[in-house]
Order: sequence, then C-alpha cells, then structure tokens
Amino acid sequence: QSKTDIVFVIDTTGSMAGSIAQVKASAVATVNEVANSGTDFRIGVVTYRDVPEAPYGEAGDYQSKIELAFSSNKNTIINTINGLTLGGEGDAQESAFSAAMAGIGFPWRNGVEKAIIFYAEGAPHPIEPITGYNILSVVAAALAVDPAEISPILVGDSADARAAFQQMAAG
Repeated sequence: QSKTDIVFVIDTTGSMAGSIAQVKASAVATVNEVANSGTDFRIGVVTYRDVPEAPYGEAGDYQSKIELAFSSNKNTIINTINGLTLGGEGDAQESAFSAAMAGIGFPWRNGVEKAIIFYAEGAPHPIEPITGYNILSVVAAALAVDPAEISPILVGDSADARAAFQQMAAG
C-alpha cells in the first residue's frame, strides 16, 4: 500500500477573492482522489497572509497559520478547506516562505511520499520580514526532510510569483 503525507499551503489574502472557490474545489478534489485511491494518507492545511503591520500587511494578518495538523479524516480535511476565509492585503508580496516553513515543519512519517501543494497568487517577499526566510532557506529545509516536494499552483498571472515559485519547485 502506498503512503503519502500532503500539506496544502494556501494564500488567504484578499487578492484571492476571485479564485479561492476554484482553489478550494481543486484541493477538495485532490483530497477525494487520494482518499478514494486506497493510499495510506495524512493531509494538513497551512494558510498565510502577511506581516501584520504596515507597509506589508495590516492588523489581523499573519505570516502563517496551521489550520489543520495531519489528519486522515476526509470530512475533517474537506471541512477545514471549505471553511477557509480571506482577509488582509497591504503590499503585493506575501509571507509565503513562512507558510512553506510551517508546512515543512510538520511531523512527516519516515519512508512516505511527502508533498507540499502550494496555492499562491502573489509573489513571496524575496527576504521575508521578521523571519529572514528566502527561497534558499525553504529549499534547504524541504530537502532536509527526505525531501518534501513542493508543487506550486499559481492562480494569478504575476511574473514575479511565477519566477519565485518555479525556483522553489526546481530546488
């Protein structure tokens, strides 16, 4: 029996308003596919916005939030995804690296396929405020956990976001 651990990392900034329904549907379809495949699975959910202060974001923002620790309960996972809400905005860049690091930091099982499915609209800060995370620190952390494969799904047309997430996935 195949085994997989998956973490969904989802941008929940206000700029996702036009695409969050599609993102939720895509994530739920993945959950259903994995759950119906007979795979021994665990799925977690992390969301992100930005630094909760100007000029980056606003009060109520957060750099990352674990919405659901690893779970094998399909209904719990789907309800968590469908319950995600949007907020905040500020600048065009987001705290994507904090969210990636939160996902990478999950308690992965040894010897299983590890995937981080990253839904993003905006580009990450090149060097994240407060944490100092950058593409290289995220890639190094992902490789250190066996590795965890990062698969970004861009839902916008930002060239900066595309370049950053392609570099992260390639690493």
